[in-house]
Amino acid sequence: EPVPDPKIFNMSSENTPPSQLQPEQADEAHGKQRRSMISDGSATEFDSQGIPMLSSKSNTDNIFYLDFNGHSVQDSEAWEGGFEAKAFSLDGNRNNFNAEEALFITRVWRRVAEDFAPFKLDVTTRKPNRFNRRTGRCVITSKTQVSGGHMPDYPGVTGTAWTDTFGRNDNVLYSPALVYYDAVNGGIREDWVAEIASHEMGHNFDLEHDGFNNPNREYNGGEGSATPVSWGPIMGNPFSSSITQWSKGEYAGASETQDDVAIIRGKLGTENDEAGNNRGNARQLSLENSKATFSGIIATRQDVDFFSISLPTPGQLTVSVTPWYADVNTPGNNLDVGLKVQNSNGDDLGTSNPAGIANASTSVQVAAGVAYIRVDGVAGGTYSDYGSLGQYQVNAEFRPVCVSDSLEPNNDRFSPTLIPSLSSEPYSSDNLSKCDDDDFFDVTVCAGGILLVDLYFTLAEGNLALAQIDYDTGIIIQYSSLRFGVERLSYNNRDDLPSTISFKVTGSNNHYQLRVDQSGCDCRPDDLEPNDNKLGATAVSSLPFSRSLTICHYNNDVFAVNVCPGGEVQASATFVQANGIVRMSLDAAVGYIEFGTSANGNVAMSHLNTGTSDKTIYFTVYSLNDYNNYQLSITQTGCTASSTADPSTAAPACTCSGRKSSTRAKNKKYTLRFRNECPDGHRFRFCLQRKEAGNGGIKVIFERQKNGSYELFQETQRLGGDKGDKLCYAVDLPARLTKKDRRFRLRVKNNRGRKYSIRTGVTQVRSGDCRPTR
Repeated sequence: EPVPDPKIFNMSSENTPPSQLQPEQADEAHGKQRRSMISDGSATEFDSQGIPMLSSKSNTDNIFYLDFNGHSVQDSEAWEGGFEAKAFSLDGNRNNFNAEEALFITRVWRRVAEDFAPFKLDVTTRKPNRFNRRTGRCVITSKTQVSGGHMPDYPGVTGTAWTDTFGRNDNVLYSPALVYYDAVNGGIREDWVAEIASHEMGHNFDLEHDGFNNPNREYNGGEGSATPVSWGPIMGNPFSSSITQWSKGEYAGASETQDDVAIIRGKLGTENDEAGNNRGNARQLSLENSKATFSGIIATRQDVDFFSISLPTPGQLTVSVTPWYADVNTPGNNLDVGLKVQNSNGDDLGTSNPAGIANASTSVQVAAGVAYIRVDGVAGGTYSDYGSLGQYQVNAEFRPVCVSDSLEPNNDRFSPTLIPSLSSEPYSSDNLSKCDDDDFFDVTVCAGGILLVDLYFTLAEGNLALAQIDYDTGIIIQYSSLRFGVERLSYNNRDDLPSTISFKVTGSNNHYQLRVDQSGCDCRPDDLEPNDNKLGATAVSSLPFSRSLTICHYNNDVFAVNVCPGGEVQASATFVQANGIVRMSLDAAVGYIEFGTSANGNVAMSHLNTGTSDKTIYFTVYSLNDYNNYQLSITQTGCTASSTADPSTAAPACTCSGRKSSTRAKNKKYTLRFRNECPDGHRFRFCLQRKEAGNGGIKVIFERQKNGSYELFQETQRLGGDKGDKLCYAVDLPARLTKKDRRFRLRVKNNRGRKYSIRTGVTQVRSGDCRPTR
């Protein structure tokens, strides 16, 4: 008859498990990485009480049911008096399972699934439809029954089971095996509960204890947790061992030499081999984004798994093989792996079986063709390869040898490759190579042009990205990394002069092609430019006004009209190429107060000045195309003949008068401080005029001091490249400037050092006693 085991895992105070590695220490010690193996599974389904439904295999009738829900057994010859086992609980509520308990159950299941991974056995938390001779049941329960009495064989044990029951016709009678999760000195832990469960199921398979003969000890407690390969037998009590395995007593002084693996295999059979055992039938791995991965099982001592990878070019192949590890407490793996990388002739290109750790890795240079990966369970520390069985994941990464292209060196922004002129046709590159550094390019974009840069590459060889950078600082302005094998950057040159931009190709080593093109270069600004905003608006002082004009996609056209009290101003625009917009806004101290927007197409709009004083109205014309030609007409009715635009309030014509200075300084600052007693504010003007022609525009920035530092107050303006070109700038300042906010500054950026003159002046709106200081 089966014999009950009265002393399974008898935990006295002297053999309480020592402190374990913390999870993060274990991760570091064992080189963990996330992967997809059987024991990494998580439940997607829960029963009505919250138990996660987990299953390790579906291709077998052999079942090992981990029962956390309690169980009642009637009095029988196997269980005298019967018992009523409690459901597992960490919070005292035995009717439902919370998230913490569900995670605990999942972690127990993962460890037990690892112990039985080499065999045809489904470790599950899903209650079978029926129990028979091929169904093992292990109840994880308390040491006390529902009635308050002790569970069978307690005290003195942490679990109990009958031996040699699985596969017999009376298996159900002598079922279940029992695990007392709260009977272990030292607390309740997933790894300890899992070790007891596998141990008890081992008894059901007719396994005996692994202990010592001299001195006589019933249990081999393992080698502790000092190293990632400290060992212990599952049929001992290896609570703190890093690696636990089935054993046949190969250690010194073993009390039991049963062939555990052969006995279990005789009951269950061996799990199917998912990879070939030589180069001829190796499982093929496919590179995706230069990487390949596969999860497998070493199922027997003789099992060797071979994988093949086709490599398009010579390069470097890096391979790592990692056993399954638990995410907390002891590692829980059974497998210690060895690794070889071979060529098609079977020559070893790289091998790895490092002492002191259970994972392996190597990096080798390979030729184009097929490389082979060989994975094996190996001996380590004090154990042989007998029980080195279990789950693993192989990861491979290939980096082709990179041969520099003819454009090198172009590896920084100071030595870029210059893209040829795009004026006649787009630029398409040959096949280029990005090798270990970034590739930099400069391209000139026409005035008003839209630039498109397209990058094409094979994603399987590695990911690449495009980045536009600031030439002066190297800071990335825009970035494209969609991981589709095609990247695109676009840039709109809003200047009225050609502009050079810088971009780079970055990412993994890879081959690629570039295509660079521009559009929108056909637009030629009219003679009213620059009138892109309110500050440089074209002053319409003589009405009616009618002109044929051009607007380019990179700017707006702004017109200022002074409307008399009671007057009504009308504006209409007829667009030649396609649709456009006319927008009308009310003059304000800073910015726009918009009160009218036309529809698209040929448009007209009007405004009636119902006030008692003149009002400046701004019309802004926008194009919805690359460029547009249009006819603009502005008229005014309702004014007396003597009513004309007030030159102090209408936008002035670009005449350069006032205090003058000339310079070639590349960066010049003009600081202005205004009096604070002006009730109606100031209107500040300056005029900039080029004294010599040449490439490179001149930028002007108007800033205001605030809280001790200067910040942008109005938009940046740019002066063209021809001799005599003028830029007029007018801005209304707030009334009643405080002491802290009455200091302003002009910054002139003249990168090419072209000579220019500047004149500044102030027009008082109404108050005659306001004077600025400079």
